[in-house]
Amino acid sequence: MVDVEDERMLKTIMMGGAQADLLTAVGPGYAKPGDSITLGIEVKNIGELADQIWTQIYDGDTYELVKNFNKYMDSGEVWEWTEPFTMPDKDWNLVYRVGHFEAGEAVMDDSGERKIVVGTPLWDVAMIIGPIIVGTVLVIVGSR
Repeated sequence: MVDVEDERMLKTIMMGGAQADLLTAVGPGYAKPGDSITLGIEVKNIGELADQIWTQIYDGDTYELVKNFNKYMDSGEVWEWTEPFTMPDKDWNLVYRVGHFEAGEAVMDDSGERKIVVGTPLWDVAMIIGPIIVGTVLVIVGSR
């Protein structure tokens, strides 16, 4: 007699099982230290069967795990999770990984990277510096 779990495992191996595809690595391009930022992952099960998919984000410099989630996903299903985090006081080099499980072992299927630079958007800088430059030019021109 074949055990139900053994039968499921055999089907998974024969049919290809679940397989994760990283669609989007969610995160901003820049932030100031202490800012609330949104990180997340959009993943799709491109495998032929429904099964458990795992996702994780970790710091590429310290290898510290930032967040991980597991989700049972149907074949073809797309899932996105996002969550607020606090920007550290350094450029944050994040590694995004997704995968599935085979015989209880995590198998990585796809990965991506995103660098969040400590800084201020150029528009904010332009709004601060622009009036100073314009004001200085007017003062110089007006002093003739």
